[in-house]
Amino acid sequence: MCADARSDPVASKRPWACLLPNYCATKKYFQSITEPCGGGLVFGVPRVSYDFEHPEGTGHQASPFFSLWFFDLGVHAQPILRWFRESMQRGEASLGGFKLCCNVGELADRQAVKVDKRPNPRQRKAARKKAMSSSH
Repeated sequence: MCADARSDPVASKRPWACLLPNYCATKKYFQSITEPCGGGLVFGVPRVSYDFEHPEGTGHQASPFFSLWFFDLGVHAQPILRWFRESMQRGEASLGGFKLCCNVGELADRQAVKVDKRPNPRQRKAARKKAMSSSH
């Protein structure tokens, strides 16, 4: 989301889509940027995790996070969601397991995001140590 209104999709009030790590949905900085969307923000949850290719010698073998699609459908968000959900119930629409969610609560219900606060490094180390001792 750029500072320049001509290239900033939120400021332009035009519909947009962006593929981002799932944790962005729960971050205050992201929520403050997308707040001007006025309730038009919809999250797309893929059925399977996307694989990304990293430049040689960088990154991880597999993506360390799950990706979500972020859509700002503006004033069209609620009618589109209603149509999609009704079509799914009638068996008329299928996106191959792709789910649409309209808030972080729905994402958490589908286990697409974690809403619990991440433990600090000391707590994570203690949890790893406890898991290792219980597995022996």
